[in-house]
Amino acid sequence: MDDDAAFDGLAEDDLMDDAEVDTMVRESINATIGDNQFVHNKIDSWSNNIVEGCLKRLAAMNKPFKYILTGGA
Repeated sequence: MDDDAAFDGLAEDDLMDDAEVDTMVRESINATIGDNQFVHNKIDSWSNNIVEGCLKRLAAMNKPFKYILTGGA
């Protein structure tokens, strides 16, 4: 398959900048965990909060995509 074929029908504004997504994920991690020390019993909660934060921010970008994220220990 041609690499450009994957983007047929999408406008320039529809595409996502990987640096922007990387920054968003890092910000979600920092907002959830911050400078806290590792606490084993908080892993599930932290993971859920990070995934939820990422999904909310991705949805707010109003791009024509569906998103799948996974998290956990």
